[in-house]
Amino acid sequence: MKKEVLNTPNNIIKGKIEIDSQINKLYYRILYNIQKENRKYIIKSKKGDKITEEQSNMLKELDRIGYLKCTVSYDEIKSIIKRRNDQIKEEVLKRFIALQTAVFRFTTGEENNEETQTQLIGEVSVSDIGYSVSLSAKLYRYLFYSVGVGFTPVNLVVLFNLKSQYSQALYVTLRSWTGVKREIEYSIEELRSIFKVGSKYSAYKNFKQKTISVAINEINATGAMNILELKEIKNGRSVDRVIFIVEDLEPRFVLEESKGDTEDKYVIWLDYIKLESEDLKERLELKYADMNLESPIVKSLFHKAYDKTLNKDNSFTMIQDKKGKTNFALFNFIVNGEILTNELSLENHF
Repeated sequence: MKKEVLNTPNNIIKGKIEIDSQINKLYYRILYNIQKENRKYIIKSKKGDKITEEQSNMLKELDRIGYLKCTVSYDEIKSIIKRRNDQIKEEVLKRFIALQTAVFRFTTGEENNEETQTQLIGEVSVSDIGYSVSLSAKLYRYLFYSVGVGFTPVNLVVLFNLKSQYSQALYVTLRSWTGVKREIEYSIEELRSIFKVGSKYSAYKNFKQKTISVAINEINATGAMNILELKEIKNGRSVDRVIFIVEDLEPRFVLEESKGDTEDKYVIWLDYIKLESEDLKERLELKYADMNLESPIVKSLFHKAYDKTLNKDNSFTMIQDKKGKTNFALFNFIVNGEILTNELSLENHF
C-alpha cells in the first residue's frame, strides 16, 4: 500500500479552523497534493541552520508567484465523499466553498511570531481530471520550509479512516508530540479549543463521553496509534487536566525533495477501474471472458463492484493481488453479488 504522509506544519495544526470532519479530510488532501505537485520548492534544513543562497531565492520565488496550484482528482474526491449523491459537482463545490470561507488564524513561527488571519484556499476550477485549487504561496511556504515552526507527519490513510472530527483533531495533535514524548498532557480548556466545541458539553463527564472517549476508541481501532491510558488530574473535585499515554506505531515519514515520478503505477480496465498490473488485467479478462465486457450494463456492474471494494477497504487505491496486499478476492466476491442482484441472464451476458 502506498503511504501518503503529509508533512504538516505545527502552526497549521494548532491554528483555529471551523470545518467539519469531511471537509477537514478534503483540506488535508489539498495540503498533501500541494506538496506533492510542487516538490521543487521543498527546502531541507535543520532548525538554526542558515539557508543557502539558492534556497533563499526559492523562498523569494514562492513569495513572488503569489499562488501555488494542485489538483484533487475525482478518485480522491470519491475516497473522501462516500455518498454518490454528494459526489456531483454542485455538492463537491459546496465543500470547497466551505474551505474558501473558513477563517484560519495561526502564528507564523518567525521572529515576530505574529498571529495571521487568512483564507484557507483560493480559486477552485473544474477540469476533466478533477478540481484545480489555488493556495496562497505566502501562507503555504510553511509546507516547504519550516522557519522554526516544526512539522508533524500525518498519515492520510489513518486520518481518512477516522470519522469523528474529534478523532481527527486528537490524532493530529497527539502525532505532533509522539516523536519526543509518550505522556502528553493537556488542560480541559486546551482540549475544548482543539475539539472546537465552544460552549457545548460544559460538564466534564459529558465532554469526555462525547469527545475524548469517541476519539480514543476510533484512534485505537486504526492500529496506527494506541492510547494506552487516560489519566485524569483533579483540581479540587473537578478534572482540570488529562494525560494521554500514547504508543505511536506509525513511522515518521516525510515528503522528500523531488526525485522524479513516485506515483503508483497502475493499469486502467473498462474505462475506469485501476489495476496494479497488466498481468492482473489479463487474469480478469480471462476470468470474465464469457461476459460481454463492452456492454454498458456490464461495465456499470464492474464499476459499482470496484467502488464498493475500495469503500469496504479504503487502504487500497486500486485492485491488487500482491502477496500480503490483496483485495482481488473481495472484488470478485462483490462482482458475483452484483451479477445476482442485477439478475443478468446467462443468455445475454455469458
